[in-house]
Amino acid sequence: LETVVVGRIDNYLLADGTDDVFVNASADIGLPPIQGLLRFGSVGVAEQNFISIGAVAAIAIVAFINRRWKISAHLTGMGGLFGGIMTYCLGIGAIPTVGTLCFWLLLSLILMYARLRLNAHTGAQVCAGWLLGTACTFLPYMIYIYAS
Repeated sequence: LETVVVGRIDNYLLADGTDDVFVNASADIGLPPIQGLLRFGSVGVAEQNFISIGAVAAIAIVAFINRRWKISAHLTGMGGLFGGIMTYCLGIGAIPTVGTLCFWLLLSLILMYARLRLNAHTGAQVCAGWLLGTACTFLPYMIYIYAS
């Protein structure tokens, strides 16, 4: 997280040559956070690259899907976190404990319940969001591992 924030600030510094980190125009809002996220992925191990690219892909896919159908971006983020944890653990040769998996699944279920209780989404929309986030951050690395 610290690297993402530093990357975002660094991008503002490089963009206009000043030390002003505040966004002055609405046009500046979209790209720097994505650049910071990509920068975070480029400085670490391969797992971080796949997690970062998967997160950016998930955001783009959610934006595309939400033009026709209301997929849950909240659950896409939670699924992305779950998939990212799985990717990182498997990438360093560790198997996530059952307790870790249950903890993140429980948090996901609580968020699903909240979104359903608020009538913000249907069951299909929250499940699709969670599966999309998990798939975008976990599957690319698994494909890379099994293909190489």
